Amino acid sequence: MPLFPLHHSNKIFVRCVQAIAFCIAGLYFPAAPTALAQEPDDTRVTILTENDSLHHAPRAQLLDIVTIGLETFTAPGGGTLFGEYRKLGGAITGLPAIPAPTLSLRIGLTEDFRAVGYGTYCASNVVDIYDVSRNPEAADSAGQGTIVATVVEDFSVKALPVFVGVEFAPVRSQFTSYVGLLAGPVVSSVVWITTARDQAQAGYYRPSINADDWGIGVGGKLYAGLDLRFDRSVQRPIRGLCIEAAFSMMPVHQDVFQPIITSSRGLPKLPERSTTLQMGGFTITIGLNFQFLRKR
Repeated sequence: MPLFPLHHSNKIFVRCVQAIAFCIAGLYFPAAPTALAQEPDDTRVTILTENDSLHHAPRAQLLDIVTIGLETFTAPGGGTLFGEYRKLGGAITGLPAIPAPTLSLRIGLTEDFRAVGYGTYCASNVVDIYDVSRNPEAADSAGQGTIVATVVEDFSVKALPVFVGVEFAPVRSQFTSYVGLLAGPVVSSVVWITTARDQAQAGYYRPSINADDWGIGVGGKLYAGLDLRFDRSVQRPIRGLCIEAAFSMMPVHQDVFQPIITSSRGLPKLPERSTTLQMGGFTITIGLNFQFLRKR
């Protein structure tokens, strides 16, 4: 008879221990994702496990965002170069819009700031054909003076900026807005070839190569963007989409008019030696964000 109460009390003790363990497990496992979800959204990533349950991991364990995009320079070719160019008789006022591939790497520094590395490659080519007239005041019936030459200009420019800077995103959600500031070197190339067909043997001469060289300058970029994140899964590295609007400075340093000033003959007007060419300007970028090294 004394053994029954002892056996009974042991069963009660075991069941109490099991109940306490069950309660602790029930409090921990359901509550942990909820507590993490209350943190700023970008400090956690959602991971899909084998049983399709959702868990969270600190962002500090991850390589942050890699963005591959297409940037459009809407009005490149600013500066004084083409204004001086038109003194030669040409009609180019700027360069056409340039689509350019971009690559950005963003690494989290704090919850609100990221370090950013950015690079792009943009290139443009324009061809201009015009007649050079002499004595336009003695114009003929067509409204032209004596045509002394027909000139073909082939102008191409390339720029490769490599910028670094910081990005600030104070409010994070599935739609996250951000601003950034970047700066760094701009490697550029200008090739300008002229073909002049003398029609009147009037002593008109233009050098055939005006520029064919590389240069380097310092530029920068100020931008604002919107990041749209997809539902996250470790089964795929795609993180979401982004769209950015920016203004960039990409100076091209080339003394393109020196051969014309020193070697040409018979030009109606000479350009200034010192000019500027700005390949940047207002841009729009659409990109695809990746996270290649996500961890459970």
